[in-house]
Amino acid sequence: MSGFVRLQLSIMMFLQYAIWGSWGVTMATYLGAAHKFQGVEIGWVYNTMQIGAILSPLFIGIIADRLFATQTVLSICHLTGAGILWAAATADTPRNVFLLMLAYGMLFMPTLALTNSISFRNMNDPDREFPGVRVLGTIGWIVAGLVVGGTSLTADGQIGFDLGSFHIGAKDGQPIANTNNILYLASALSAALGIFCVTLPHTPPVKSAGGKQPGAFAALAMLKEPSFAILMLISFGISVVLAFYYQLTNPFLNDLKLENSAQWQTLGQWSEIIFMLALPFIVTTLGVKWTLLLGMVAWCVRYGIFYTQDLTWIKFLGLPLHGICYDFFFVVSQLYVDQRAPRELRASAQGLLTLITLGLGMFVGNILAGYAKDLQQTPAIEGLSLAKSFLPTFLWEPSVASTAASTTSWPGVWLPAAIGCGVATALFLVGFRDSKNRAT
Repeated sequence: MSGFVRLQLSIMMFLQYAIWGSWGVTMATYLGAAHKFQGVEIGWVYNTMQIGAILSPLFIGIIADRLFATQTVLSICHLTGAGILWAAATADTPRNVFLLMLAYGMLFMPTLALTNSISFRNMNDPDREFPGVRVLGTIGWIVAGLVVGGTSLTADGQIGFDLGSFHIGAKDGQPIANTNNILYLASALSAALGIFCVTLPHTPPVKSAGGKQPGAFAALAMLKEPSFAILMLISFGISVVLAFYYQLTNPFLNDLKLENSAQWQTLGQWSEIIFMLALPFIVTTLGVKWTLLLGMVAWCVRYGIFYTQDLTWIKFLGLPLHGICYDFFFVVSQLYVDQRAPRELRASAQGLLTLITLGLGMFVGNILAGYAKDLQQTPAIEGLSLAKSFLPTFLWEPSVASTAASTTSWPGVWLPAAIGCGVATALFLVGFRDSKNRAT
């Protein structure tokens, strides 16, 4: 891979994850503070990404595998998504926010797999080259977190520029995370990436060795391999508890009175950079299985720390553990899938992994996270039901914002997440066998 291609892919990764980082960490804080959404309603807004991951990546992966150049698909997805995010910034009801973010999720989630695919396709040695490119995505997330986690710096309480009622930055010292600016920022970044994708290396569809294109569900055949199937199952379980972290950590830290909580959360991404750069050495030394296992154990430890509500331990160990949690499990899973998939199926296989993890796993996790938070609310929420939580009732029933002050018993939220991690870790230890043979 040439230095210029590395630069192109690195910029792509920076913008890809800066978009997500602009709103993903603090959306729950914004919706709760500005619009008084309940936990389950917020969970469904987060689930728009998971519905998008379930319904679209496998098929858009097929489009990139069979019909159109990957960089063209990426450009269309991000440019269209920019307009939808801009509209979502003006929505203020659970129904409207949900529907707009659902449309966006259908476009954004496939791009996670496609940015991996276009990177792998243009690398000579993905195992060694990919972490150095993917780390720019983490840096993009950090930059976004530092921006949205800050407050205004000027005498009149504004930073940036005005466009009608829209201000880039915060007003009157309020955190940007509490305003719809997180969505405006994501929209601007999405438009920038959509334009930039046109300049990416031309990555046309790949024909299979026999001259036939793979079927729409060809990647599902890989589940016949026992260890691949086990990894997909465990990835589903870990993604369920991952949703607790993404959706609830920022409100949790705010309840503990941690100032500039979104900026503190970037400690996780700083550690992610360190471990991302070290990942080739770690995987080579420990192997795929033990690297994945360490990542899963880190999830157990992190939620145990959150259970204690000790801010010192949370800030300096619980949050920085994200580097091990994410890199050792999710990035190594992506590399493993690239190793095991035949060349003509790699985009589709990455889409399958995205469907199972960021799709099905986090779909269930977002609902359980929202329900767990509502369940631990004082005063209690009337009519709370786990079965009902799996239905977006706000689409057909009037939604009434809560006006009463409430508190959350956070240990009751984090305990089930810690137990879930422990069960998944035990199953993985018993059932997974690492194969070092790479598919051709």
